[in-house]
This record gives sequence, structure tokens and C-alpha cells, in this order.
Amino acid sequence: MLRNLLFWVVSGTAVGLLASTSALAQVAVDTKPPVLLAQITSAPPSRSDSSISLPPPRISDYWMSISLQPGGVLVFDGYAPDAATRDRFAEVSGADVNWLKLGSGAPAQYQQATELGLTLLSKLSEGRFALRANVVTISGIAATPADYDAVQSVLAAGAPAGVVLAMAEIRPPVGAEANVAAYGWSAVKQAGGQVEIGGMVPSAAVQQDLAGRVSTALTDKSQINAAAPEGFAAQAERAVAILDLLSEGQVAFDGTMWSVTGKGQEADSIAAIATILGTGASAWNVNVTPAPVVAVAPSEPVEPVTPPAETPATPQQSTPVATESEAPAAPAVVEQTPAPAAVSPPASSASNIALCRDEVNALSAQNAILFQSGAAVLAPGAAPVLDSFATSLNLCPDAVIHIEGHTDSDGDDQRNLVLSVSRAEAVVNALIQRGVSPDRLYAIGYGESQPVASNDTQDGKRRNRRIVVSVLEEHE
Repeated sequence: MLRNLLFWVVSGTAVGLLASTSALAQVAVDTKPPVLLAQITSAPPSRSDSSISLPPPRISDYWMSISLQPGGVLVFDGYAPDAATRDRFAEVSGADVNWLKLGSGAPAQYQQATELGLTLLSKLSEGRFALRANVVTISGIAATPADYDAVQSVLAAGAPAGVVLAMAEIRPPVGAEANVAAYGWSAVKQAGGQVEIGGMVPSAAVQQDLAGRVSTALTDKSQINAAAPEGFAAQAERAVAILDLLSEGQVAFDGTMWSVTGKGQEADSIAAIATILGTGASAWNVNVTPAPVVAVAPSEPVEPVTPPAETPATPQQSTPVATESEAPAAPAVVEQTPAPAAVSPPASSASNIALCRDEVNALSAQNAILFQSGAAVLAPGAAPVLDSFATSLNLCPDAVIHIEGHTDSDGDDQRNLVLSVSRAEAVVNALIQRGVSPDRLYAIGYGESQPVASNDTQDGKRRNRRIVVSVLEEHE
């Protein structure tokens, strides 16, 4: 009888439903009306012969991971949207899906994201892929130098539409470091601005990224060699940024040390180079001649000439008195200018906020906060400039700070918007780690909507990919 059916429900999720064909047959001849035992609101059950299958429970925090262990075993964990998907994963060579549970509520990008993960893991000797909502991370060690290059090419192509690649840390294969001593790279800038890059780079993605950072005419003769030393890409990014500060010269890596030689475009070129190198300056030999300082003299004589003309009093006494009263005035003004930096005036001081804003604007203009291509992962070379931002922002601890992310126009505009917000958030987190109060930091993403240059050229795209830090008055 239907009244003898056992139907257990826990938190709205069907746990067990027991019925036999004979019991259901008895219902047909029962004169009593049917009894409603429970109502399933998630989805109607599907019937197959005498069994009833129910949809999997809905998961609010949807995630899955694939761990590639030494020996080729792929351990799937987390959730799959249905049995067919889990069975498809089970067909992958070396797959272990025993930990993979069924759950509804998978993100729309689940299939594309997991396909990307399996593609990347197929090139690794060990590693881990993870998906939470639409955010993806991947890490591991490439199986061979060719596989390492293939992974970099996949990453350079970007994640599928709607998928955010938050982290991609793939290392060259173990043993590839044997070729590090022979690894060399250089970029030479002629007096006319032409740049030629030669030597080796670890991947096509790095090759394209460095080429995109060169702001003048470029000839690229570099070749792909996956066996780059650790941190090569970040140092090469610094090198190209430094080359932009030279009127002519060379940046190079000889397998052991980095070097820069040449002529600076500005008088403060050496200081600007030191800012880019930051704490990594010990790995560099710097031999740069700054541009000569051009003295501006007209303003000095004009100031003292004017006061005597304005005080026509007694001829011989007014002139010395005026000179004495004005002589201390000039030094007093000069001495007050450096005082705020040395004495650290209160944060509410307008002059202090102005100083903070000037320093932050100068740092933003360098466009030195760099990310891995197509991802919201800060490049190692961004650390020094982030340190400088944190130091400058401490000059105005009560001011509100906007961290604005911008992209070029390559790819889907909605994905670019998501990427710009994610990159701004990554900078906010980095500044918090450096002691900046989170209460004053706001991440804003503009995507490709506010270009500062044409996206038709590599240089224009490089300038459009940027993080802008803005200092506002408190409660502005």
C-alpha cells in the first residue's frame, strides 16, 4: 500500500525511497485515495522500470579539483554535475573518481574549465588543477621542455570565456636547470630608438609579452628555450622597463648576472632604475650615465630685484632694512619645504596628502605593476613597485585609495571587465600584506572602456594594460 512507503527527507534532500512493483500495483486496486507523503521541490524524479532516481543535492559552494600524482594517477575530488560527467572523467587514463561526488549547481563554465585543466595536466609530471565557481588555478612541473612550452602556449591563448585564471605556476621539468649556465638574453636600443632582442626566452608567451612591452620599433631574434633560470621572466620584464628609460644602451643576461649600460633619458634615470629593481638590485650591474641637468637661472635674479623697487622710502636706511627682513624669508620658505617629509606631519595635513598623491601618481605613471598574461596573478617583478606604493601611501594614512584596473581590447569585453577587477583586487591584497589598512582600499575594474592609447599597436595595448592608484581626500 502507498501508506507503507518509506520516504526519508533530510534538509529538503531525498535520501531514500523504497517501493516495490507489487506495492505500486496494490495502489491501483486500493479504494482509498492516494496519500501525499512528501513534496520534492528541487526537480521531478525520473523513473526507470521499478526504480526512481532523484537529482543530486544542490551545492552552494561548488568546487572540484584534479591532482596529478607521480606515476600518472589523476585523483578527482569535489563535485560533478551528473553521473555522465563523472563517468566521462573515469575514462581518462589513470583517473580515480572515487572521491568525486554528484552535486547540482555547477557553474556554467564547468565543462570548459575542466577541459582546460585536463589539457594542462596532460603536459605535467605532477600538478594540481582546481575550480571554484568560475575561478581556476593550476600549478605543477612540466614533463619535458617541449611540454613546458606547450603549456605556456595554452596559457598565452587565455582561459575560455567566463573563466578567470587566477593562478598559473608551471615550472620547467626537473633537470632542465642543467642548461642554465648557457642561457643568455639581451635587448639593445639604438640612438634612434630601434630595439633588437636576442638570445633565449622560456616560452612563446614570454616572448610575446616582452615584445609587447617595447615602446619603440622592434626586431625580435629571440629563440624559445624552456630551461630558463628561476625568475627569468620577471627580470626580463624589469630589463625592458629599464631600457625604456635609456636614450641608447643595452640590458642583458649572461647566465649568471643581469646588466644595464647606456645613457639615461633624464637626469634622474639612475633613481628610476633603482625603483624598478627594488630589492632585486643585487642581481644587477648598473652602468648608466644620466642625462645632464639643465640649470634654470632666470627666476633667481628676478626675485631680489623686485623688492627694492617696491620700497621707495629713505634712501640709505630702507634698502638695508628691506634686505635684512627679506633675506631670512627666502631660506625660511626653503627650509619649510622638506620639513613635511622629515617630520612626518599629521595625515590630515593637506600638504601631506598632496605629497602622497604626487608620489603615487609618479609610481602609477611607470606602469610597473605587471601580471602574468591573461591572469590576475602578480608577476614577481611587481614586488618592488608595490613596496614603493605602500611606503608612499603611509604618508597619508587617512586618505581613501582607489585601485583601478584597466585592460586592452583583446578578447571578450566582459571577460576583460572581470579580469580588470580581479587584478585590482590582487593589488589591494598585496598592499594589505604590506601594511596598508584595508578599510581605505577600493578595487575598481574598468575593463577596456578607458584606453589611454590606440589598441591597434602593441605599444598602445601595453599602455592600456595598467593599474592606476588614486589618492582621494578623506570622505571625498
